Amino acid sequence: PFQLDQLRGKLVLLSFGFTHCPNICPTTLGNLAAMYRELPPTVQGRVQVTFVSVDPERDTPKVLKDYVPAFDEHFIGLTGAPDQIRKAAKAYGVVYERQKQPNGDAGDDYTINHSAYLYVIGPKGKWLAVYDYDQIANSEKIAKDVQRFLGSG
Repeated sequence: PFQLDQLRGKLVLLSFGFTHCPNICPTTLGNLAAMYRELPPTVQGRVQVTFVSVDPERDTPKVLKDYVPAFDEHFIGLTGAPDQIRKAAKAYGVVYERQKQPNGDAGDDYTINHSAYLYVIGPKGKWLAVYDYDQIANSEKIAKDVQRFLGSG
């Protein structure tokens, strides 16, 4: 079990997605990895990138443990029961829906349409900012914002 309160004291960069996502999720995590590398090591230790799967059927803890740290070893991936994910997504205004793929393989014949935002939660647990997908591509700006949010630059 995981509670966001476990990350109190850190600036949390939270995104929702799924590992079978062909474009948005790997691009987002890649951009966040670039941003993370731009941060001084002292700031990196105060930041936690967290990826919450909206596809618990395929994104088991093992799948997430292999997928998310491939972008950066400090990033964590989370999953849970469908109702837990719905509750977390609703709290952030995340919209997602399973959509059948006409030519998919049996058992893997769907994709997930989802909103693509990055939520910034301060060390005291309060929302500080939301970035849309286009803004996430500017890793340099987000790195500067992260340092400003933490009072480090």
